[in-house]
Formats: sequence, C-alpha cells, structure tokens
Amino acid sequence: MNSLNFSTNYSNETGTGNLRTLHENVIWSVILFVVVLEAIIGNLFVIISVFRFSYLREEISNLFIVNLSITDLSTSIVVMLSSLGTFIADVWPFGKFWCYFVCAANYCLIIVSMMTLCFISIDRYVAIVYPFYYPNKITKKRVICMIFYTWFQGILFSIIPVLYHWIEFDYWEVICAISWYKEREQALYYVIFAFLLCFLLPGLVLAYCYCRVLTIAHQQHRRHQEQRNNINSVYNSSSTKYSTSSKAVKSLLIVVLAYFLCMTPFSCTKLYKVSVDEEKPLPNYMSLLASIMAFCSSAVNPLIYGIFRKDFRHAYKKIWMQIIRRNSVEASSTSHNNFPLVTNYNIQQP
Repeated sequence: MNSLNFSTNYSNETGTGNLRTLHENVIWSVILFVVVLEAIIGNLFVIISVFRFSYLREEISNLFIVNLSITDLSTSIVVMLSSLGTFIADVWPFGKFWCYFVCAANYCLIIVSMMTLCFISIDRYVAIVYPFYYPNKITKKRVICMIFYTWFQGILFSIIPVLYHWIEFDYWEVICAISWYKEREQALYYVIFAFLLCFLLPGLVLAYCYCRVLTIAHQQHRRHQEQRNNINSVYNSSSTKYSTSSKAVKSLLIVVLAYFLCMTPFSCTKLYKVSVDEEKPLPNYMSLLASIMAFCSSAVNPLIYGIFRKDFRHAYKKIWMQIIRRNSVEASSTSHNNFPLVTNYNIQQP
C-alpha cells in the first residue's frame, strides 16, 4: 500500500463520513502551531538553563527535569509537527513508515514522561523525609540509571504495536495510533499490562510519595518556625541544604497535576475505544480535543518552572538578556557595514 492510499483511505474511514472544513483546519493549525512553538522554545530554555548555570547543575534532581524536557521537546518535534502537517494536508501525507515511527515515538514518550514523574516523586520523597541520607541514596549514577530505565520501558512497550502492525492513522486524533476497534482482542492484554506497569503502578507510587512529602514538609515547616532560635547552627546549615530543595516540591506537584489534567482526556478516549463496541464510536471532536490537550502537556512545564521556581526564572532572564545583547550587537554591526564611513574627502575651496 503506498503512502497516498494509506493516508487517504484511512482518514475517510475514521472520519465516519465527516471531515473537517478548511476553516476548522486553519484554526486548529494556528492553535497547534502556537503550542508547538511554545513547547520547543520553553523546553530548550529548560535544557540550556540546567547545563549552562552551575547552581542548577549542582542539584542532581534537575537531571530528571532535563529528561522530562527532552521528552517534551521530542514530542513537539516528532509527534506534534507531524500532526500539524495533517491539519494542513487534511490527510496523513508522510507515508506508512513515518506513521509507524510517530505512533511508537508517541507511546514511548508518554511512558517516559510518566516514569520520570514517578522517579521525581521518589527523589523528593527521599530529600524531604530522609534529608541526611539523601546524598548517599540519590547519587548521580543512580539518577542516570533511573533515567535510562524510563527509556528502556518506553521503547519496550512502544515497539509491540509496531511489530504486530496494529497502527493506523486516526483522522480525528490527528495522529497515528493503535486501531483499537480492529485489534481489540489482540491489543486488550497489551493495554491492560501497559496500563498496570506504565500508569497505575507509577501513579500509585507518585501519589504516595507526594502525600508523604507534603505531610513531612508541613511538619518540618512548623517545627523550624517554633525552634528556629534553639537549633544548633551546624545542624541548621546541613538541614537547610536539603530542606531548601523542598521549595521545588510545589512546582513539581503542579507539573504532575498539569500532566494528569492534560493526559486524562486522551487516556479516557483510549480506554473507551478499546472497551466499547465500534457501533458506538466516540464523538469526533472529543478525540480531537483530547489530542490537543495531550500536546499541551509538553508545553506547560517550562511555564510552571518559570512561574514557581526562582532559580529557573533567574536562568530564563539571563538567557533572554544574552540573546537580546547578541542581537543588538549583530544589528549594530550590520548597520555599520551597510553605511561605511567616508575616509577620503576631496573638498575644493572656493
């Protein structure tokens, strides 16, 4: 099957006789373009900030944030730009190979994001509940191993639909995905197993860790307020070193809530499609809105860091100032080259 037949035939089938109008495609293209642009620029800022500024590199847990930003950046470039192309063409114009690749990449990156959020919660749990053991428990080597595991699990689960050829382009999700209606019996066990290991278990761990973190952080705050003047200075300095990292808990908790807010509609539509008969299809625009909200999850994290974390906000400002100064210098240099000074005047006196 060539790429044209693959994209056109499937878009008409999944559209159930209804296709988007040109006006609708233009509107959704503009919305998605804004989301993609913000996701690319924002996540690049996060990655550059951590590797450029030593005070961000010193906090090992920021490696998880870098991994999350790399995941979001990859989603925006590979998945979201492909979906933007489908809005413009109103079909899947990139061929079957890229369709399979995008689908695998999408599921892989979603799993990596979820597992990274889970490991971030574990990191914050150890930092707040066991601050004096944190340097020995959470080392850079262990963090890197956990990051590698997120990608291993993501790749492992994303390759299965490719091997079994479950993938087709979904016109209303504007993305290549598993054909749940056609592959329900074969994919059911995969969905259950993936849901348990990639979402339910990490979600339970995440919920437990943050509940404990918030409880302990509140108790520590009250205790430090009551005993501030009576605490030994050595104890206070060592305790502050790790208790100050609890300031990042608020932003990370908001990141988690934003992720679930954006991904819940997408997950619910998937569960509906795999569990409900094809004769009761999901309304078209529910699938479309669910995909757009899922894409937004890759764009909101840099905004959250900039709003709630002073260290990242400071890094953002420095990077912006450097960009502005560099552009000013280049503009000044260009203006100087376009209007060279006249060095030889031949003036005749009357």
